[in-house]
Amino acid sequence: MTAWPSAFLAALASVAPVVVAGQAQVEPGFEKGRFQELAGPIGRLLKLTWEGKALRLDRGHWEQAFKGKTGQQALTALERELTEHDGLDRDRAARLAQRLLSLPPAEMAFERLKAIVGYGSSSSSTGSSGRKQEFSGRGLAARMQLSGESFRVLLEEEEAPGRTLILRDDGLGDVQIVLADAKGRLLLAVNQSSEGQFRVAHIAGGEVFAEGAASFEDFHARHRRYVEKRLFPLLKHVGVVLPWTRYAPQVRRAVLDKIRRPLTPGQIELARKLIRQLNDDSFKKREEATKALSANFGRYRDLIEQAAKEPTLSPEAASRLGKIVAENSDRDQVDQFIAARKLTEDVGYLVYLMQEVEEGERAEVARALKDLTGQRLGPDPAAWRKWWSANRSADQASDKRK
Repeated sequence: MTAWPSAFLAALASVAPVVVAGQAQVEPGFEKGRFQELAGPIGRLLKLTWEGKALRLDRGHWEQAFKGKTGQQALTALERELTEHDGLDRDRAARLAQRLLSLPPAEMAFERLKAIVGYGSSSSSTGSSGRKQEFSGRGLAARMQLSGESFRVLLEEEEAPGRTLILRDDGLGDVQIVLADAKGRLLLAVNQSSEGQFRVAHIAGGEVFAEGAASFEDFHARHRRYVEKRLFPLLKHVGVVLPWTRYAPQVRRAVLDKIRRPLTPGQIELARKLIRQLNDDSFKKREEATKALSANFGRYRDLIEQAAKEPTLSPEAASRLGKIVAENSDRDQVDQFIAARKLTEDVGYLVYLMQEVEEGERAEVARALKDLTGQRLGPDPAAWRKWWSANRSADQASDKRK
């Protein structure tokens, strides 16, 4: 069920790499072009997330930027975004922002992209098969089709490197992603069935990768190096916002927060001091406090969210706390991701985490490992790696395959 047709693979393998004399070689797909210039607005339209062990389009992401904001705050934020781009003066941005906020979420995200691009022509239509919107100009052509829960977007660079990106999610589990360039040097085809089976075929300059697995999570476990070194960097390069993996920095930080002991009275007082410092006369101290609170959001979350609701907050402190909360708006989803995979109880993962955290944080990981295994190896990554190599089961070893 996970094998690619042999004829398809043979066709892929027959494509020879393109070599240009005297030019530094860039892996196909990683060239700079219109996709990179528009990565922000493309990412607001196209974000992938987890659903169990599968990938799906994150439809909630379309409204994420306005979560927790009043209508006026959302309007102001959108006006500010629009005025930062050429061709949109303040009055026009204000009118456009009001119109965008009245649209359904997917259409709002698409129209934000269109407004920022500064299109030459556009059209929209509604029929029995759903709604279609498209525009072109200033180096980008785009089309979005909506039908029930089905979502499909096509983006095409009108100038070099001339890449085309297609993303489709039928709302029932079927997800397809296709990325190709105009010269035939790149073809990426990602397919996930409604049953969760996940397959990738990727040709880049003559090199072929074609593999599949029972789910995306299984695919990632088997081909971690490919996912993290090639697939995800390529999709990110063309603007797609990607889901976390167990090795993502925010996941590592959240796991560390969870295995730590509860805050001591001294740590609680430190957090409150940092919150008070958000209103300090010194800009440097306000910045330092903001960074410290954001970096330790998982530890200080309750205190931060409680402070953000205080009616006596100064505008400066309220703005900074709002920014901290917004920067960590996906924390609930990260926590759900960790809980579903029981990462705080995964010995192999904690051994990996021991190598990644700061030296001063290793004692917390060592304590959690001692509680799980009974081993007293202390905050020594090498000792834990050696022990784990000798004791992990065959099943756990297979999960580490790359």
